[in-house]
Amino acid sequence: MIIPNFLRPKIDEIFFRSKTEHLILKIKQFLSPGDKILDLGSGIGMFSHILQEQGYQVTPIDVKDKSLYPRVLPLIYNGKKLPFADHSFDVCLLLSVHHHTQNP
Repeated sequence: MIIPNFLRPKIDEIFFRSKTEHLILKIKQFLSPGDKILDLGSGIGMFSHILQEQGYQVTPIDVKDKSLYPRVLPLIYNGKKLPFADHSFDVCLLLSVHHHTQNP
């Protein structure tokens, strides 16, 4: 079954939001309100979206733009070298990414 693009955010919200919120609750114990967060492999953007809703400063980055959220605009990079200077972020999230890589 092919799902039209305009329905994808709604379907993902229904199926994945509560799971994502649960994972964020576990992660939040390691976050401080002023942290600069890099969401490496941001995918559909749900982690970035929810963290931004909660007031966190999040920079999504990925090899392709698959974001379903207008406010989550991932920086596209080559998947090998991050385009940031060392110590640019306080936290890096790498969630549900390794199984998508050919050579992790």
